[in-house]
Amino acid sequence: MRDRQEGRYAEFDELVRRHKEVIVSLCRWRSGGDRTRCNELMQEVLTSLWSYRHTLREGSTPRQERAWVIWQCRGALSHSFRRRRPQIVPLDEWRAEDGEQYADSGSREERMETIEALALGLTPHERQALDLMLEGYEGADLGKRLGIKAHSAAQLRLRIIEKMKRNIDRI
Repeated sequence: MRDRQEGRYAEFDELVRRHKEVIVSLCRWRSGGDRTRCNELMQEVLTSLWSYRHTLREGSTPRQERAWVIWQCRGALSHSFRRRRPQIVPLDEWRAEDGEQYADSGSREERMETIEALALGLTPHERQALDLMLEGYEGADLGKRLGIKAHSAAQLRLRIIEKMKRNIDRI
């Protein structure tokens, strides 16, 4: 029994050794070059590869094996990205000029005026999404309300935030 387990470990080690460059490059790319985050992602990817090793067909060609490794890596990395949502600083807690926080952000009307100024240049679709975001919709719920996939909603949300960041100089 023990010999059989050691054989599985050896096979897994060999698989990882053969595809190390692909695994490392995907983790580096996803981590943005952050060494600590890259190591965390490597652990998640290796755990995923170990968990799903039974789905790799015996007798696979090297090309099929590489495609399987990439597929498993991408799955683990996208799962990791969904769990670690980027932190976004709320508009009423941040001031662009000096980066300081200020205690009283003013009335709701003043905050809405600020948001309107930041929202200049958004398309009607992006405006609709922003309205839903201000109501508290996120992720899959936002996508359902807009009639798009959750991933598309997340991309739309990021695009809106980037456009609003560019408009911060106008305030």
